[in-house]
Amino acid sequence: MNFETIKTELKGNILIVQINRPDKMNALSMKFMDELSLLTKNIELLPDVKVIVITGNDKIFAAGGDINEMLSMNETEATAASAKVQKTYQNIEELPIPVIAAVNGYALGGGFELALACDFIIASQDAVFGLPEVDLSVIPAGGGTQRLPKITGIHTAKFLLMTGAKITAEEACKLNLVQKIAAPGKAVEEALAIAQNIAAKPKETIKKIKQVLNKSTQSPFEEGCKLESEYFGFLVENEGKKGLKSFLDKKK
Repeated sequence: MNFETIKTELKGNILIVQINRPDKMNALSMKFMDELSLLTKNIELLPDVKVIVITGNDKIFAAGGDINEMLSMNETEATAASAKVQKTYQNIEELPIPVIAAVNGYALGGGFELALACDFIIASQDAVFGLPEVDLSVIPAGGGTQRLPKITGIHTAKFLLMTGAKITAEEACKLNLVQKIAAPGKAVEEALAIAQNIAAKPKETIKKIKQVLNKSTQSPFEEGCKLESEYFGFLVENEGKKGLKSFLDKKK
């Protein structure tokens, strides 16, 4: 697949997806959303891929949405654009394989929302996060108002959204937004090491872990536990037999 706003690189069974608008500070356009959506819809064409790493470049992840595009929209068009971004990010969240955000430099606005839609975030020490839309007299449009409070809690989310505050990688880590901090400019390298660790594990088991955890944020506790039991039973009957037997054999 050839794209204008995205570069892809396959490293073994890990797909690196790079935002490619360096002249626009990787501002996320509707063209980018179309291409990212197409990529996620066709990921089954790459059955050997076990993990995706989404990144920008060494200096910036993404500065946010394309403001020039926003200025050209009326109310109906802006509402539709927001729905498109939300759906694109939901596609990322619902992929059957893990998606890691590797953030160097700024991840603001829609860029931060994209990272939040990934399964977890690896950030370099020089990374900066924020949803500064309030300073432009708008609000986040890619699901940020919904995902952020589920991670930080409602009061911290209100503080970040109402002030437009930018936070460092260390601050983001303390808020559970970032899972690991890498050396400056080394977020991709760190993310790849983690991706390789995950890729070495049973693909179906990783898929079930992602699905049942996503369920936990969307459904009552009882429904999540029911799904957990069903997946446990399925895995014990299938991949689990091999893994459990292997463990016993090694113990003996």
